[in-house]
Amino acid sequence: MLKIISIAANTFKEVVREPVFYLLVIVGCLMVVLARFMPMFTINEDVKMMKDIGLSTVTVTGLLIALLAASRVVYSEIEGRTAVTVVAKPVRRFQFILGKYLGIVGAVLLAVFVMTLVFAGMVWWQVMDLYLPADQQFALQLRGVGNVAVGCLLSFFQVLVLAAVSVAVSVYANMVVNVGFCFAVFLLGNLSGWFLLETLPNTVTAPWLQFVAKLVLGALPFLETYNVQALALGTTIPYSYMLLAFGYAAYYSCAMLVVAILLFQRREL
Repeated sequence: MLKIISIAANTFKEVVREPVFYLLVIVGCLMVVLARFMPMFTINEDVKMMKDIGLSTVTVTGLLIALLAASRVVYSEIEGRTAVTVVAKPVRRFQFILGKYLGIVGAVLLAVFVMTLVFAGMVWWQVMDLYLPADQQFALQLRGVGNVAVGCLLSFFQVLVLAAVSVAVSVYANMVVNVGFCFAVFLLGNLSGWFLLETLPNTVTAPWLQFVAKLVLGALPFLETYNVQALALGTTIPYSYMLLAFGYAAYYSCAMLVVAILLFQRREL
C-alpha cells in the first residue's frame, strides 16, 4: 500500500508541474469567467445558461488533463524505459498502474476543485444581477452554489471513469490514439441512452444484430449517468443518486484498471 501511495504522490507532483496542467486550468477558469459576461439572448435564463457552459467546461478540462497525464506518465515512461527502473525495484506491476491512476486522479481533483471555486463565485455574482428581494436572492445564491458543487462532483466522477480507460489504453497506445479513442468513448458514452432508445435494430427482423449492439453498448460506460443538464435547470439531485453515480464510477474504473493491469502484465518492458 505504501508503494502505491509513493507512486501516486510522485505522479501527482509530476502532473501538476507540467505547464500544460496550469494552461488547461487557467483556460478553464477563463471560460467560466467569460460565461459570466457572455450575452445569452435569453429572458431570465442567464444563470441557467451559465451553469450549462460552466459544467461542460469543467468536464472537458478535467478530461483533457486526465488524457494528457495518462499518456505522459504511463505510455511515455513505458516507451522511455523509465518504468523498467521502477518495476525492477520491489514494485509489482499492479502497484505501478494503481499508483499512476491515483496520481492522475489527484491532479484532476485539484483542477476541478479550483474551477469549482471560480465557477461558484461567478454564479454567486450572476445572481446578484437579478432584481429580487435580499432574502430570495441569498437563497437563490446558495442553491446555485450547491448545484455547482454537485454538478462538478458528477463531472469528476465521469472523468474518473475516462481516466481509467485512458490508463488502460496508454499501456500500448501513444497520445494521439489515446486522446482520440477516449474522446470517442466520451461521446458514445454520453449518447448511449439515445442509441438504446432510437437506433437499436428491430428485435423481430434482426435479433442477432440487436444482441451485438446491446453487447457493444454494454461495454461502453453509461456516461449519461453524469449528465448535469438537470442541474443547469435548477433541479435538485438526491443523495441516493449521487451514491449510485459514485458506485458506478468506482465499479467501471475498477474494471478498467483490471484490464490495464492485465495488459501491463503482458507488456514487454
